Amino acid sequence: MSETTWMVLERGGAGLVAVAIIWQLRSLLKEVRNG
Repeated sequence: MSETTWMVLERGGAGLVAVAIIWQLRSLLKEVRNG
């Protein structure tokens, strides 16, 4: 991965990744609760 790409990921990607992870966790919790 190039340094420029890494910089972009650190700036905007970190937030997107966090949102994606939270979204995944919410989906998992819904499935677990519904059994």
